[in-house]
Amino acid sequence: MGLFRLGRLIQFIPHPVTTGFTAGIGTVIGVLQLKDLLGLAPTRSPDHFAERVHALWLARMRVLILNLSAVPAMDITGLVALESALLRLRQQGVLTLITGLRPQPESVLRKAGVQEERGRVQFCATLDEAAHAAAAHVSSASPALTG
Repeated sequence: MGLFRLGRLIQFIPHPVTTGFTAGIGTVIGVLQLKDLLGLAPTRSPDHFAERVHALWLARMRVLILNLSAVPAMDITGLVALESALLRLRQQGVLTLITGLRPQPESVLRKAGVQEERGRVQFCATLDEAAHAAAAHVSSASPALTG
């Protein structure tokens, strides 16, 4: 269009139309980038916008495994950070599986009242046990969680 100097034809298109088009295409491009930005792996990638957004929603995180085997000790700062993260994950409906707890961090968590909550926080003795619990949770997710 620039070669033929057709850019000036835009003045004949109403401003709300160009603004709406720009906003719409910006939204579409943004949604197309969400998968990579959030590290989601949807099982399908539909062509239609609403179906694509739904597929991204279904691909959201449902389980987080925290392997704390490399944490020999935990102070109040670590405890506050972990409690804050657990609260946000709980609000998002994410099951948090804590594994690899050494004696001192486990004692700190127990004294602070961090305890198992069915479907929210669970302690696992090994990483394999956590992986099995995560797989079971994801495969048994209710339609209320996925839809």
